Amino acid sequence: FGKTKMRGISGVTKVFFVVLCAYRVFAAVVVDTPGFFGCPFNYFATDCQTFSKPVCQNVCEMHHAMHLDLSSYTAVDPVCTNITPRIQALLGLYAFLVTPGFIITTVGLFSNRRWAHVTGTMLSALCFGIMAPLFFEWAYVSPVPWLVMAYNALDVTIILTLFVVCVPRALSSTLKKNKVH
Repeated sequence: FGKTKMRGISGVTKVFFVVLCAYRVFAAVVVDTPGFFGCPFNYFATDCQTFSKPVCQNVCEMHHAMHLDLSSYTAVDPVCTNITPRIQALLGLYAFLVTPGFIITTVGLFSNRRWAHVTGTMLSALCFGIMAPLFFEWAYVSPVPWLVMAYNALDVTIILTLFVVCVPRALSSTLKKNKVH
């Protein structure tokens, strides 16, 4: 099952996946992991020594070194900037499950493995399950919902790309394997 090769994805799609992987790793390091540990999103206007947690101090210094100011995002996203245990869990899922899963799935897609299409299908379903409730919350709570959704457009692009690339091939390979017409 794991060694069965399928028809490969195109070169443009591979470049697109690499760009999405780079974004996802960056977002996991800069936003998701610190949020999972309870650190606030906007460090730029803060003195890093005011944080009691060392991880928050380190991330604050990283934000200052990169000149990364998330104040425009925190102004329009009251759902994720209020770090509740539910948001911490969602950020942890994205940092420690979705990001590595997306990288592994991308490597599998590059090597044309059938398991990568099944994994990509499951990952897109998980991401959709995580993001869909947030979109409904943003629509009702955020002062500018379209802007919050624009900030999260690349995460939505990951879900849609995985769905479009993986689901048809996972279904067709399963149907062929079980000889269903």
